[in-house]
Amino acid sequence: MYRLHLGFDWLGVVIFSGAIGWGLDYLLKTTPWFLLFFIVLGMGSGFYKIYFEVKKDMEKKESLPFELRRCMKEEDLVLIHEIRETVLFQNRNYNRHHADDRMPNNHNFLFFLNGTPIGTVRLDFLNTLEAAVRLVAILPAYQRQGIGSKMLQAIESYAQEHQIRKLVTNARLGAQGFYAIHGYSIESWIDPGEDSSCPTVGMTKNLIPKEEKR
Repeated sequence: MYRLHLGFDWLGVVIFSGAIGWGLDYLLKTTPWFLLFFIVLGMGSGFYKIYFEVKKDMEKKESLPFELRRCMKEEDLVLIHEIRETVLFQNRNYNRHHADDRMPNNHNFLFFLNGTPIGTVRLDFLNTLEAAVRLVAILPAYQRQGIGSKMLQAIESYAQEHQIRKLVTNARLGAQGFYAIHGYSIESWIDPGEDSSCPTVGMTKNLIPKEEKR
C-alpha cells in the first residue's frame, strides 16, 4: 500500500503539471511545448517528492526502538513457537519440543519493536568460529519494512561479539536475494541440524570480529 501511495502521488504531480502546460499552450497557441516542459518538470518534481518521503520513512525506522533479546525462559519460547508457526510452519507439522531449541550452543532470540515481539531467529554455534542462522521469521504485518535487515544486522553483531568469523544459513528459495544484499554468498555447507522439508540454498558470510575492526 505504501508503494502504491507513492505511485499515485507521483502520477498526481505529473497530471497536475501537464494540465498547467496544456492550459498555457491553449492560451498562448504554443502546443505542445509548454505541455512537454511541464510534464518533464512534473516527473522530476514527483521523483524529488518520492525521494524525500522515502528518506523520511527510512529515518523514522532508524529511530524506532528495536531490541534483539536472547530468550532463556519457557514463556519466551512460547512466543517464539507462535511466531514460527504463523510464519514458517503454516499447514505443516511443527514440534514445539524439538531438542535443538534447548541445546546450550543454540541461542534463541526474539526481536522486539516498541516492546512488542515481532520476529525470531536462532543462532546455532557450530564451533568456535562458525554459527548457523536458522528459523528467521517476522510476523506478516511487519514484513517488507526493512525489519528483516535490522534483525539480521543485530544477530551478526551478536555473533561478532562472540568471535564468530563465519555465518552459514539455509535460505529458502526466493530468499537468496535478501541474504545476498547483506553479504551472503551461495555456498554449500555441512548442516548438522534438523532436516528441512522445504527446498533451501546453502549460503555463507565471512565476518570480522569487532575487536579486529578497531
